[in-house]
Amino acid sequence: MAQLDNVISNYTGTGILTYNWSPTIGLNYDTIPNPTAIVNSNSIFLITVSTPYGCSAVDSIKIFVNPLTVNGTNETITCGDSKTLNTTTNYTGTGSLIYSWQPSIGLNNSTTPNPIVTVDSSKTYNVTVTTPNGCIATNNVNVILIPMEAIEICIVG
Repeated sequence: MAQLDNVISNYTGTGILTYNWSPTIGLNYDTIPNPTAIVNSNSIFLITVSTPYGCSAVDSIKIFVNPLTVNGTNETITCGDSKTLNTTTNYTGTGSLIYSWQPSIGLNNSTTPNPIVTVDSSKTYNVTVTTPNGCIATNNVNVILIPMEAIEICIVG
């Protein structure tokens, strides 16, 4: 979400200026000087500012969207143990993220950012994170199983 708030004009008249933004998709209002834009990709908006006397000026603004990222930490686990899988994102929004882990086998919860894993073999998990606005990021997390060491058996005869 971006506030488009830098519309500056050299108009010194007494009449009221009118504003017209295009495209209108993604804007909360298209006839005010500082609308809010909600976009999922880089976007260009044009603004036309007009005086009551028919003079007008056109300018544009480009919004650069940083892609959503999710990073998971690879883990090693000993047979029979469990570990928490950790993820971080660059998300700075206010809504809740949706997490989905695949496969869900061995996880206590496949919809949390940090599930607890218990596995009987090495696995690669894929975590998908979705924002309330529909941006999606994925990452793989490898869980490497460390086999138990063989025990020694002594036979005394």
